[in-house]
Amino acid sequence: MARPRHQRGWLEQSNGKWVAHWYTYVRLDDGQEKRREREKALELKTKMRQWEALKEVQKLIDAEPALKQARPDPRTSLDWFYTHRFKPLATARWRGSTNASQPYAIEKNLLPRFGAKALGDITRFEVQTWLDGLKFSRAYVRKLRTLLHHIFEEAIDQEYLDRNPVTRTRVHQEKGPSSRFLSLAEIATLENLEGRERLVFHMLTLLGLRPGELFARRWADWQDAPTAVGAKLHIADDVWRGTLDDTKTPGSKAFVCLPKLLRDELAAYRATVEWTEPQDFIFCHRRGIPLDAHNYLRRVFKPRCEALKVSGVTFQCFRRTCSTYLVKYGGNIKDAQAHLRHANATTTLGIYTKEIPESVRAAVEELSRVLFPKASSFSQGNLFKKATVN
Repeated sequence: MARPRHQRGWLEQSNGKWVAHWYTYVRLDDGQEKRREREKALELKTKMRQWEALKEVQKLIDAEPALKQARPDPRTSLDWFYTHRFKPLATARWRGSTNASQPYAIEKNLLPRFGAKALGDITRFEVQTWLDGLKFSRAYVRKLRTLLHHIFEEAIDQEYLDRNPVTRTRVHQEKGPSSRFLSLAEIATLENLEGRERLVFHMLTLLGLRPGELFARRWADWQDAPTAVGAKLHIADDVWRGTLDDTKTPGSKAFVCLPKLLRDELAAYRATVEWTEPQDFIFCHRRGIPLDAHNYLRRVFKPRCEALKVSGVTFQCFRRTCSTYLVKYGGNIKDAQAHLRHANATTTLGIYTKEIPESVRAAVEELSRVLFPKASSFSQGNLFKKATVN
């Protein structure tokens, strides 16, 4: 007799045993309802009659809920898992700038390569060969590997997988980390920069600011005291791709002292630009928005430096230059840590209200005198032409 259609269970014989088969209905992660077949070996035919076996099948069917959540399936694509399971959790943890850069890196680089593949089908060999073939900087390749590792760790936590294929993969080091900083000869050469770029050069070299901190500065952040000793610049936030955000670490919110050279140059520069109100950005686009650090470095600042035969400049190399010469000329390790506002500094600049240590101020003034001896006596009238903002 033929098995009736739409029934939920039936019996089969296998190796002298009764084998129960039945259907269960599950809800997948994407909300779809699917029917899944299940089976279970029962007793030997010699120990269980057919009608008894059928009763066991019915018990198994009755024990199943009408609709249950499907067990996470390793056949789920990485693209679906990232969109519906990883990203909602990660974006709640990532802060502003990271919330923009991390999804961009994943969606631009990881998903085109692995997005369509099932989580369980991605192998360590496949990940390693992909890492080896990337043409990015070592730091960026390490970032991509870390992001992929985090995605698979989340898949393991949510029971989609039992193993992480990124574990034990390596980012091969072709060259050591960059330790580039400017020599005194290169600093003297870059003194030939003109206008805004010369001021940017001086601020990066003497203050050791991160690019987001530099381009987020407003005229109101420049706090000039009645005496030259008290001038300082307030670092309260940074900017990334036009969006203001908190500083990299809480310890980065602080005051940095302004040597006389920068006070005079800022005053001269302010007299030549259109945006001069307290809430205007010091370095801004013609529309009044802060400059994009990446575009400015690539399109403006680096070409100007290369025209003077100084190549390989980055914002980080100016920060290293500041630290190196601050220790060498008049400062010490603690002064450099305080001036650069490192999160792990034993002594740090006060946030908002505390005064800048006098030793740091003296060290920065000495650094300004040593690195830019000819710039100390300039004519404000011809240092800056009427500014043309990009």
